[in-house]
Amino acid sequence: MTRNRIFAFGLSWLLLPLPSSLSWNQKEVEGAQKTAFASCWDENFKNYASRTIQGAVFASGDGRAKAFVRVEAQALGKDSDGDQACQNRSALFIAKSGAEHFDSVFEANGENGEQGNGIQLIDWSPDSSLLVADLITWRYFSEGWSHTILTYSTRTGAIKTKSLQTLFLAELHNDCGLEPDLKGFLRDGRVVVGVTPFNDEGGPPCESKESLWAIDISNFEVAPIIRTEKIKHNGRFKAPN
Repeated sequence: MTRNRIFAFGLSWLLLPLPSSLSWNQKEVEGAQKTAFASCWDENFKNYASRTIQGAVFASGDGRAKAFVRVEAQALGKDSDGDQACQNRSALFIAKSGAEHFDSVFEANGENGEQGNGIQLIDWSPDSSLLVADLITWRYFSEGWSHTILTYSTRTGAIKTKSLQTLFLAELHNDCGLEPDLKGFLRDGRVVVGVTPFNDEGGPPCESKESLWAIDISNFEVAPIIRTEKIKHNGRFKAPN
């Protein structure tokens, strides 16, 4: 099994559920995170057309910083194989220091053949200085997707990204299958990742059962969580006016 297949499921991405970490925020604002898997088709894989989806505003715990995601899925017509082609452009917008104006701070443009992409907002840090999101990328009409942790600092304006595949290849057997699920922050500022194992062709699962890991954002070091710790959700989605 190749390295870029570590997160690949044996089913089409269109048939799989959204990551479970969406659920706590969706209770507050209906459909707040539809930007995670936007495409040129509806939920029944019909009505092919260009679409733009904008998520709800996600405020930090202190209320001084806000974020939202916009995804444009562009219908490109039929490709050389006669298939309907689609390419995504996902953007993260931030307003900080209590401002109402949002600036685009990050864009994903369907590069390197990964025409599909979306951004799932995870949470603000306990001190409201750092936003963590999940950049999800995929190839249309192929199997699986990949996750990249995406961070934005309100203090420096810096954006950092790190493939979760790369992180876990350093910690686990590199010929195994897993699905990561970014969940939120611990009290010490590390980010929790839930790992769900699955059997893939050519290799065993990375873990025998579900497990929790913590990422130190300062250096992207990964460590298993031995004792159960409470994840406090700091940000909140705001309903449209």
